[in-house]
Amino acid sequence: MSNKKTRYAAVALSALLFSANSLAQVYVGGTVGQARWETNCSQASFCDTYDTSFSILGGYHFNANWGTEMSYTSLGTIHASNYTGTGLETASVKGNNIELAGVYRRQIIEKITGFAKLGVAYNQAKISGTVNGFIANGTMNSTKPMLGFGITYAINQQIALRAEMSSRKVEMTSNTSTNVNNFSLGLQAGF
Repeated sequence: MSNKKTRYAAVALSALLFSANSLAQVYVGGTVGQARWETNCSQASFCDTYDTSFSILGGYHFNANWGTEMSYTSLGTIHASNYTGTGLETASVKGNNIELAGVYRRQIIEKITGFAKLGVAYNQAKISGTVNGFIANGTMNSTKPMLGFGITYAINQQIALRAEMSSRKVEMTSNTSTNVNNFSLGLQAGF
């Protein structure tokens, strides 16, 4: 009798795993967009806080709604300069990060799915500049929360267009940090 129950339990477990596996999906993708650094440039005569960004990402859907995603994002480089009595002073900050996030997704209508993600970003800001003819360089690393949301549009069962808005805080120096918002468009492919 217990042998029969064991077989029924094995069949039920196999069916559960098969149905869960059919919902699970690995995906990879890439996006290109624009990063906006919300830094204060009030003392600079020239300041450019927008630059092109790009991301490479991969994720796994555990089921129809929940998953996880990891990405590398280049946040571009911002530039500022100012003329002083001693000459031209310049500064630039180049940012990139690696993010790990939990993802919640929900189908809005056929072919369109919305998603939200919350996680952590390991940020790196590379700072370079010139002051009084001297070159200054440095790197600042920080780990901060990140938040993102967006939509995907299924072209077919494997390929989807992706639009996303994400935000994270990046430390530029030991006492200066800024929010960096990124809007991007791209593709993702499921397997």
